[in-house]
Amino acid sequence: MTPTKGKSVGGENVATNTQMARRTRSYPDRSQHVKLSSPVAGETTTTPEHTRLLLNRVEALESILSIQDKSIQQALVQFGYTQSSDGDQDVGAVEKSAELYTQLLSTWREKAISLMVQIKSMELLQNDQTRELACQAEEVEATRSRLAQECELWKQKSIDIEAQRDLERGYQQQCSLAETKAVSAVRTLSIEREKLQQVAEAVAFFSARENLMVSKMENLYTVLRRLEAFERRLVYLSERITIASGLVANREARLRNSEAAIDAERRIWSHRFKQMKDNLAVDEIGSAVYQLSASEVGDKAKSKRMSSSGKYLRPATEAAFRSLFHRLDPYDTGLVKSQTLLDSLSVDIGVLHAVGSQEKHEKLVNHVQAAMRHRSTYGTVGGNITWGELLLFFMPESATSFDWQADGLNDLPVQGHPNCSGDNSVPPVFDHLNNKGPSNVDPTHTTKQHRLDRKALERLSREELINQVIFLRDDRDQLSKRVADDARELMRRVKGVRHDWKEKLDQLIERNEELQSEFSKQEKAAELLRKQLEVTERDLGETKHHLESLRREILIKESEFARMKADMKTQREECVRREQEIWQKELQDVNFSHSLLKTENVKLELHIRQLERDIAKRNDAIAVNESQKVAYLEEKVQKR
Repeated sequence: MTPTKGKSVGGENVATNTQMARRTRSYPDRSQHVKLSSPVAGETTTTPEHTRLLLNRVEALESILSIQDKSIQQALVQFGYTQSSDGDQDVGAVEKSAELYTQLLSTWREKAISLMVQIKSMELLQNDQTRELACQAEEVEATRSRLAQECELWKQKSIDIEAQRDLERGYQQQCSLAETKAVSAVRTLSIEREKLQQVAEAVAFFSARENLMVSKMENLYTVLRRLEAFERRLVYLSERITIASGLVANREARLRNSEAAIDAERRIWSHRFKQMKDNLAVDEIGSAVYQLSASEVGDKAKSKRMSSSGKYLRPATEAAFRSLFHRLDPYDTGLVKSQTLLDSLSVDIGVLHAVGSQEKHEKLVNHVQAAMRHRSTYGTVGGNITWGELLLFFMPESATSFDWQADGLNDLPVQGHPNCSGDNSVPPVFDHLNNKGPSNVDPTHTTKQHRLDRKALERLSREELINQVIFLRDDRDQLSKRVADDARELMRRVKGVRHDWKEKLDQLIERNEELQSEFSKQEKAAELLRKQLEVTERDLGETKHHLESLRREILIKESEFARMKADMKTQREECVRREQEIWQKELQDVNFSHSLLKTENVKLELHIRQLERDIAKRNDAIAVNESQKVAYLEEKVQKR
């Protein structure tokens, strides 16, 4: 513990002596520090803030060193006093050794501080240079980016110029095509005009050849008139053919209806002859016949004949049948297909209502179907049927007998034949054919037969003559009723025709008025169109004149534009060439400055590394030297 304590005391004395020596040489040392640091400060380009910071650090180090020197000096003096009190050495030798130690320590510190200051100044210088290089690099990068932007801008400008050039080239091509088309159109028009002139000359020459054109035109007009007459004849013949076709189409129906009427008359007369034979067999009726009046006898004969005959159609059923037949014959040909009539009869609502029930309706349909099959050669429902043939199915004493009972058939006679009588009369059977031709049954036919058969009538008995008179009276009544019905029907038709004629006349008048108004409107429209045409022609002339002036202006502007385009093209090429040269030069300068900065940066990095190595070597050498000196001083102190 004692040697250690002695060493510490000796160290304190050395520090005190060093501090005292430092106080005595504080100002020269500070001036020396300033001299050492002044070259570095002259070499560096530090800011005032860095310089002030460095001076503050130096002052702090000086104060610390002064305190250390003072403490060492005090320690050395105290150590000297202790040694002198022990009597080992003199006080002067101790003070000299302390002063020498203090000087060595101050010298070492000065050198260390100067080296530290130099290193710090070099670091500051290197930092400043690094900042400057960074700023220069940023400037170079900014310049490079600006030049790149300018390059892109010039590229875009060059692309725009190329596009404009392409557009101008396309416009020139379109102009050339338009000019070519215009030239071709002008040439075509000139060729057409020459052709028209040639045609006109040929026509004039042809017309002048011995009135050949006049004769040809007269022949042409003659042929046209003959053609018009032939067309009128064709129209007339077509109308006659239409009428003949209608007559031929209805002839079959008229013939078949006539046959049906003759057959109906034959059946009725056969039925009457049968009644006459029955009356001859009854002898008791003679006295009663003379006592009764003609009307009463007629009524009894009627009731007797009706009771002995078959079932007849009621007027409502006949009207329903006729309505159905006319619906199936819309063109009034008089013929209807048998199967179509049978199918329609089975589903017709009017006939069903007229008959009264579904069962009676089915019986009626079955009766008509059976009659059609019986009429057919092969026993089938086929072919066509007329209205007379249809009514023939319900005539009395028919060749076919059907055992069916229906309330739709009553004891009323059929009103389709002039020899049939009844209280409730309906229009004649073949009324729809009376409009188109003569009646199918001659009402005087029976009278002629009676006149021809007078000899046969003279051979008849009194009762037979009375019955014949009764039948003739019935026929007279029936004929009078039929004449009245026909008169009413004719009056109705006349009224209908007059009504139709009046409606058609009103329609024609309205149509004429409409046509006149439309014609006046068309005349006004034509006048307006004529005025508009005149205005349009005048505007067309003005427009053509304006168009010609515009074309001349366009040609002038095209020439000016071509000249300006050529001038702008030369100027643009010159500007582009100049800008490209400037850009190339600036790019070369930037590349050269960038390469110089890179080389300088490499040199500075090498110099900094070299300085770092030198500083490391110096520090090592100073440390070795100081360690040697310290060891020497320690040995020397120990020896003392």
